[in-house]
Amino acid sequence: MNDCGDPTTPGSFEAGADSSNTSPSGPRTDAGHDASSTDAAHGDDGGDTEGTGDGGPVQLATGLDYPWHMAVGGGYVYVVDGDGVEKIDTKTGTKTTLPSTGMYVGADATYAVWANQNGDVYQLAHTGTTPKKVGTGVATGNINSISTDGTKVYWTEFLNRGKVKAVPVDGNAVTVAEELSPALLYPSGVAFAAGSVFVAESDGNQSDGTIKKLTAGPGAAPILGPLTGPSFPVSDGTHIFWWEKGNSDRIVGASIDGTGMKTLVSVATSPTLATDGTSLYYVNASGTVSKAPVAGGIGTPTPLYTFSYHCEALAVDATSVYWADYDHGIVYKAPK
Repeated sequence: MNDCGDPTTPGSFEAGADSSNTSPSGPRTDAGHDASSTDAAHGDDGGDTEGTGDGGPVQLATGLDYPWHMAVGGGYVYVVDGDGVEKIDTKTGTKTTLPSTGMYVGADATYAVWANQNGDVYQLAHTGTTPKKVGTGVATGNINSISTDGTKVYWTEFLNRGKVKAVPVDGNAVTVAEELSPALLYPSGVAFAAGSVFVAESDGNQSDGTIKKLTAGPGAAPILGPLTGPSFPVSDGTHIFWWEKGNSDRIVGASIDGTGMKTLVSVATSPTLATDGTSLYYVNASGTVSKAPVAGGIGTPTPLYTFSYHCEALAVDATSVYWADYDHGIVYKAPK
């Protein structure tokens, strides 16, 4: 959860929002803000853009209902909001509300995946329009992350002695999930690297924790720790990055073998992290999207864009970084 900021490079523009959308009774497609239109391309959204020009942030889609989590894949941004799960074309901004609610969303090159409050798990091929239920009532312990590696859907449950669980990504609404970990204290997400699954675990006071590698059994072997409340890990295939929210309040990176741990930056309030395999991106509570190189070693973060609204979502693809204005219901797109 983040209090973010009003995009500039670094600078600022405040945007209004289309508040006409209401919760749908089924699939709905809107012509979202076309990122190629003149007003978007020049930042003419009623606010102030300082130094962004044609290369700065644009409104990709408007009219969302408090967007707070997102993932990107296959040319689409998937956003969880009060209407459910929104599928947004990254080129045109066309927005389709999928006929399913969601809590968290993940994506890879083939699928988007999400789970709802009933514990049902869904997938959608990027080329499709109808979600497929792959798990019925299987997410039972209050999930706080979900992702896929193209073979399985993985999620973490943080209640009832939390666990990492999974179902086949192209299954048929199974009613029993595979348990991939022993009981964990407070798991907060998984990351994939080198054919393995890694999970961040902390204690209830966020004063202790580890990064663990899942093993057969099921089991979980610590590779990094003790840490102070590691949360929401991401991986570029070579490194793992996470935020520590205990006494350290920092973004940290390390090699997947547990060596070379390094503090990237101090961040006092929960940031959202994303990586494209070359750089790490994060949005923090002061309203800044920053970028740190990771190829050949973890480098120093550089601010890319700043803004002044509430923001809880961040994603990156091969060319762009995306984030959401929670209060005004806007998804932004900008060059990396």
